[in-house]
Amino acid sequence: MGRCTSRGGMKLRLLCRSFMSFGLLAFILVFSTTESSAFSDFNETYWAKPHLVRLAEKNLLVANGPNYYPRAEITKEEFLSMATKILNLHRGSNSRQDKRDGFGFLTREEMVTIAAHLKQPDKKKQKQTPHPFKDDKAISKGARKSVYIAVQQGWISGMEDHYFAPKKRVTRAEAAVLLDRMAFGNPPPLNEKIVSVSGSHYEYKTKMSMKSTAYGPHVGSRTATGKKVKFGMIAVDPKVIALGTKVYVTGYQSPYLPSEGFLAVAEDTGGAIKGKKIDIFINQSRRNIMKYGVQQVDVYILKD
Repeated sequence: MGRCTSRGGMKLRLLCRSFMSFGLLAFILVFSTTESSAFSDFNETYWAKPHLVRLAEKNLLVANGPNYYPRAEITKEEFLSMATKILNLHRGSNSRQDKRDGFGFLTREEMVTIAAHLKQPDKKKQKQTPHPFKDDKAISKGARKSVYIAVQQGWISGMEDHYFAPKKRVTRAEAAVLLDRMAFGNPPPLNEKIVSVSGSHYEYKTKMSMKSTAYGPHVGSRTATGKKVKFGMIAVDPKVIALGTKVYVTGYQSPYLPSEGFLAVAEDTGGAIKGKKIDIFINQSRRNIMKYGVQQVDVYILKD
């Protein structure tokens, strides 16, 4: 059976006992960088749009060109692929039986049961909730505790008229909303200039598309401003981004940086950093840093 662990190496119990028979496959869907405004298969008032937009902006959404197919039903394997990406998990190996079982469609109670084993609940939010839904008795006994946890944590709110519909198959929109709430909390209104990082919201003044490179300890231990280099620092062209400016950087692909993006401060300069270009400090060997190459990223200039 494959394992699902955090990047720090701590083991996560991926599934409850009833789901231990199926595991994790290699990604079967292509993760594409899709601008939120480019989706053509849901409108401005679609209930899941704030969550889908946020995931798209963080390059964490499984999309097929301009379409997300939010109403399509999702398999267990597809959900686990999404969870691996959005919750920043590591996928292990799997057996033949795991692969066969992973293609079954997922019910709402199954999804919530898996979710409750993927993330440690906030104990401050855990209070006994005897009957959160009108169809509580229809929820399988083995899934009921997980459903209560998900309600307490704010990961789910149920269907219309306070029903949970435990046996209903999960749609791609429902899966994305659950995982987005687990990773980042509830999103702010779409008409505000807000970015979300690890559950906190930050206002930004402007967003710029910039080229990025990476540097590390091998180039020196001090920045151009005299500070000791560390993660969360970037080198900039002061004519474009003033030194001391706080930013949020996202859109890159690197195993040595947070998948959701990161907060940084412009505290360094460089001879090759001119115009719309930044250099990201990564605390790795020169060999690993060279793998970063040149990537296009989104840089949000945060308000003070």
